[in-house]
Amino acid sequence: MKVKVRNLGVLKQAEFTLGDLTIICGGNNTGKTYATYALFGFLFTWQRIFLIEIKDDKIQQLLTDGVIRLDLQEYVKQVDRIVAKGCHAYTQRLPQIFAAPAELFKDTDFQVSLDLKNISFADRFERTIGSANTEIFSLIKSEDSTELVVTLLVEKEKVKIPNEILRSTI
Repeated sequence: MKVKVRNLGVLKQAEFTLGDLTIICGGNNTGKTYATYALFGFLFTWQRIFLIEIKDDKIQQLLTDGVIRLDLQEYVKQVDRIVAKGCHAYTQRLPQIFAAPAELFKDTDFQVSLDLKNISFADRFERTIGSANTEIFSLIKSEDSTELVVTLLVEKEKVKIPNEILRSTI
């Protein structure tokens, strides 16, 4: 993952690539802390700011049939657009991340680019989503598969969850 930051505090421009261990070094008052705080804020909030759009027909199919299959490769093709929108949304949140006036961030730009070769489908993923006493649906991706299976675990007639909540949770 490559990170580019412009006009953040004393930092006019920085570009760095994350590895297993990334060390940012430099003289005093050169923006190292700004860069690392911005990166931490991004990594801490990325799951809430990256919006992957699930089509309405897929949500309706889930509610009608009780199961949908999502091809994750379809979303990998959209990764540049998804990441760009997420970085824009994150840049708008920098005043909250740094607990500072918005005026200080009016010219700030924060960008992340991903190497598509590093996106892997090797791992298995399984999660159940629900409330305190009811499981509502499950998400399962088998090892080495590019397909995510979303299964409704409650009776369709009892589902009173707005489509927008389903879409953002999946």
